[in-house]
Amino acid sequence: MYRFAKHVASLCLVLFCLPCFAATAPPLPSSDNDVTDSVLQMLGNEQIVELDQFLEQLNVSGSEGKNDDGRWKMNAYATGLEYYFCSEKAWKVYADYLDELKKAKPKSPSVALAEASYWRCYAWDARGSGYSSSVTGPGWKLFKERLKRAEASLNETKSFAAAYPLWYTLQIQNASESNADVAYLAALEKEALERHKYYYQTYIVIARSLTPKWGGSWESLDQFAVASTAGTRQVEGESMYARLYWAVDQQYGTSLDIFKETLIKWPKMKKGFEDLMQRYPKSKRNLNAFASFACRAGDKATFLKLQLQIGTEVVPSAWASNYSMDLCQNIFKGKSV
Repeated sequence: MYRFAKHVASLCLVLFCLPCFAATAPPLPSSDNDVTDSVLQMLGNEQIVELDQFLEQLNVSGSEGKNDDGRWKMNAYATGLEYYFCSEKAWKVYADYLDELKKAKPKSPSVALAEASYWRCYAWDARGSGYSSSVTGPGWKLFKERLKRAEASLNETKSFAAAYPLWYTLQIQNASESNADVAYLAALEKEALERHKYYYQTYIVIARSLTPKWGGSWESLDQFAVASTAGTRQVEGESMYARLYWAVDQQYGTSLDIFKETLIKWPKMKKGFEDLMQRYPKSKRNLNAFASFACRAGDKATFLKLQLQIGTEVVPSAWASNYSMDLCQNIFKGKSV
C-alpha cells in the first residue's frame, strides 16, 4: 500500500504491499507490472533520485528497454504516473506534493513528467471519459485549461526532460486533445520521431489522433501507417503496420469492424505480425493477437496454424471481446481452407 510521506497518512493506493527500495535504483524489472509498481513505490516514498535513475535505466534503445512482447518498458513507467494521479483524485494533496518535489529537485525529469501527468489526469477528470457530446460547457473549459497547464509544465522542462520519449508522447497528446495549431502539432510530431525514431508508442499516439474519433480520417491513418512502416523497416521490419492498426482496434473496441470500415490490408497486417513473432518469439500476447486478427480477416489456414502454436496458452486480453478463441474455432469448423 502506497502512502504520501508528510501529507495524508490515510491516503493510499489500493495495491499490494511492496518492500522498500534501497538507496540505489533497483535492477531493471522484466515485466510491465513490476515497472509500474516500482514507479508507484518510489514516487509515493519521495525517492526522486532513485526514480530519475530508474527512468534513465528505461531510456535505452535495445532489447533491455523492452519486454518479451517488444513493448517499451517506458510505457509502463507512464502507466505508473497515470495510475498514481488518476486513481485517487486527491488533487489538492497531489498539487502540494508536486510543489514540494519541484522545490527539492527542480531539474528532475521524473518530477517534470509527473507534473504533466497530474495535469492530464486532472483535465480528463473535468471532461469525463464519454463522447464529446456528453461533456458539459464548464467541463470543456476546465479540460482545456488544465491541458494548457500540462503543456506549459512540459515546455518549462524541455531542456532536461525531452531526452526521454515520454516527454513527447505527453506533449503530443496535450496538443492533439486541445486542438492545437496544425503546424505546431506537425512540427512537434516530426521532432519527436526524429529524436526517438524507434519508440513506437509515439507513433501509436499520433495514429490514434488521426482516426475519425479525433477528427481525422481512415485515409490519413493509413497513409501514416504505411509511411511509418517504411521509416522503421530497417529495425522493425513490417511490424509497425501491425502495431498501429492493433492500437487503433483497441481504441475503438467492438464499435469498429476494422476489416470493413478502415483501409487495413490483411496481407500487410499478416506480414507485420510475422515480423513481430520473428523478433519476439516468446510473446504469447502477440501470438494470440495474430490469431485473433487472422480469424477476423477470415484467414482460416493462418488461424488454424496459430491455434496449434497457442495450445492452452490463451491470452484473453489479446482477443477482441466479440471474437474469442472459442468463437473463432466454431466459425471455421467444417469450412475448407
